[in-house]
Amino acid sequence: MLFRWFRERPLRVALRSAYADTRLTTEELAGLAALAEAGGVPPERFAVLQRKRAQVRMKQIGKRAAAERRLDPVAIEAINHISASIGEGAELDPYDMTLFTTNWNLANGMRPLALPDELAKVNLQRGESAYYACGSTWIEKRWVREQIGSSGYVAVVPVIWRINYWVDTLRGRYQEVEQPATISIGRFVVTDRRILFVGDASSLAQSYERISTIELLNDTVRIVREGDTSCYFMLPADDAADVCQLVRHFLAQN
Repeated sequence: MLFRWFRERPLRVALRSAYADTRLTTEELAGLAALAEAGGVPPERFAVLQRKRAQVRMKQIGKRAAAERRLDPVAIEAINHISASIGEGAELDPYDMTLFTTNWNLANGMRPLALPDELAKVNLQRGESAYYACGSTWIEKRWVREQIGSSGYVAVVPVIWRINYWVDTLRGRYQEVEQPATISIGRFVVTDRRILFVGDASSLAQSYERISTIELLNDTVRIVREGDTSCYFMLPADDAADVCQLVRHFLAQN
């Protein structure tokens, strides 16, 4: 293993340098392949090293885009170029890509959308525009008491005829467990002035002035309102990141 590391070291250095500017030419790729062959690195191992270096560079681009809160055209071009250099498999994490693409759209103007037919009854305010709509479930976090263990005796010790002694008594205990309960199933809408939920049992409209923050918990969005009260909405995994970024964007503007 140590011998292989020393044998591959020149190739690793060359790969790092080649991917630094994210613009690998055909001549550079041919030179890297020749260096691998001269160093006794098998083609399949060269492909592994190249893919690893490309993925490292992709993560660096992702971190920079996260810090700048947008994915600019230069970064997009770099991603496409790196992907093309090694084929499929080198791309940003799907969540990150959604996040960066949304930020880029926001920074460069995002067009309002026409609400679907099932949201025809939603009355937008004068000058208000909708920017996102997706299926959602409004849930409530409830705490219930559950019994852990059971009460009873585990052993009977005979002392004398017809007289027994009970030992090792078990006692059950109770603890509070968080369980989500469905309030309503419907559609979640993000506008430039508020968030809306139109459900089969209950609906909600909340202006950004009365929202403190929004948090993303896996596929659940937590809306923290004034007074430190919270609402929880389960969203499709592909929509949760977009919704979170949009709401944060509009919160910053209000």
